[in-house]
Amino acid sequence: MRIDLNADLGEESGDDAAIFPCISSANIACGAHAGGARAIDAALAQAAALGVTVGAHVGYDDRANFGRIAVDIDKQALTASITQQIERLMEHAARFGLTVQYVKPHGALYHRVGADPSQAAALVAATLTCDPALELLVPLSPVLLAEAEALRCRHEFFADRGYRLDGQLVARTDPRAHVDDVAAVVERTMLWLTTGEVRSVEGKSIRILADSICLHGDSAFAVETARELRRALEAAGYRIANWMAA
Repeated sequence: MRIDLNADLGEESGDDAAIFPCISSANIACGAHAGGARAIDAALAQAAALGVTVGAHVGYDDRANFGRIAVDIDKQALTASITQQIERLMEHAARFGLTVQYVKPHGALYHRVGADPSQAAALVAATLTCDPALELLVPLSPVLLAEAEALRCRHEFFADRGYRLDGQLVARTDPRAHVDDVAAVVERTMLWLTTGEVRSVEGKSIRILADSICLHGDSAFAVETARELRRALEAAGYRIANWMAA
């Protein structure tokens, strides 16, 4: 009866201070797709104060598009970029007495590493370079898992995003991409916890294997959703804790 609740933070696009008390893991933007030194330090200070596990939220160096558009980049350049992002967060984290525990790709990179062997290999190579003990929070993809045999991979259930019948997330350009009703987010999450299934936008149930629940900190109802979901989870007897917690 333990479940991790993670959120993408440090992106300077939401109310991080209100969300932090609700979660157990923070995916902190490393300054490429969003954020910067001040945002990183603010997020790390809250993580340290609240005992929240820290992960590196790495993405394409494309702030204009918030890292949400796929970029064609060679393996060597992408490896260098991701390595730099992880190392940057590690340096900041050390000042707060924290250790970065995992790496999660952001936006378009998240989806690309699940389908592109070269970009998946770049993510893995960068992670191994920084610390082989780091885990990956990534899509459940044969392509990525084939590249990441040397790393422990974890997966997540997206509480506030629509799923297609094939188990992939609905594109953000589709009006069904977001679940903006707080009660609906709570209901579908509790259903997934008890059955392992969620209803796709096509109206059929699909199975999702995951170790963590993800909330997006930049959505319009992010704070209310985080609070209500945590309240429901605790009422059902769940302890909110990172998957690595004792």
